[in-house]
Amino acid sequence: MGSAVPSTMGTLMASGLMSAGKALRGRETLDVRGQADFFQSFYEGVRALGKAEPGDKTFLDGLKPALDVIKEGLCSEQDTIPLAEAAAQAARQGYEGTLGMLAKHGRMAIRGEASRAYLDPGAAVAALLVRAWADQAAGG
Repeated sequence: MGSAVPSTMGTLMASGLMSAGKALRGRETLDVRGQADFFQSFYEGVRALGKAEPGDKTFLDGLKPALDVIKEGLCSEQDTIPLAEAAAQAARQGYEGTLGMLAKHGRMAIRGEASRAYLDPGAAVAALLVRAWADQAAGG
């Protein structure tokens, strides 16, 4: 497991969840806007603690494309199920896009230039997170 997920992953996920919890405080249900707020604040919490940016070959490379799709879907008032599915596909593409990137953070960065030959496990976690939302939205 340690080679599959960076050792800081738990701390980063906790930071994202705490940020999301603060943003959603007092809400008993989440509509599409609330779900978007969850992902936005989760992203911001992870980004702030990890000091990474999209393109650094991290969790953010999986979540940022999904977040962009979610924001676009809100502007066009897209229904939850197709929006969540589109976001999951974007997250998957973001994860797949980490192949060839140079890792700047986490365990993958230890590999240096050799990190370009691997997909990022943190971005995989982001893709799985968004896929779980899409599956839940579809009733799965």
